[in-house]
Amino acid sequence: MILRDARPDERRALEELQRRASLMWEGDRHYLLANPDVIELPLAHISEGCVRVAEGAGQALGFSVLLPREADAVIDCLFVEPDRWRQAVVRAPVEDAAARAWAGRAWRR
Repeated sequence: MILRDARPDERRALEELQRRASLMWEGDRHYLLANPDVIELPLAHISEGCVRVAEGAGQALGFSVLLPREADAVIDCLFVEPDRWRQAVVRAPVEDAAARAWAGRAWRR
């Protein structure tokens, strides 16, 4: 598995990954099915280097979004393919985001 910056051309695929992961939560399922447009990955987040993808065998397995705040950064979201839950796919993006935030280059290269 590798971690890399997201590409603008994969925005829709990442949104679909987010949808699959989000629909696994029964409490959110009804709302998401009634409001499919609420899942949106802003292109600006990708363009600004805030979105990191966990990739394995050429396929996106998950992604995280690290957003700047005034004095630090926050992991805005983390989504992983449901069949990859409880695997390193979850841990790796979190560790990557923490390292990037700590290095002070979390959102601007």
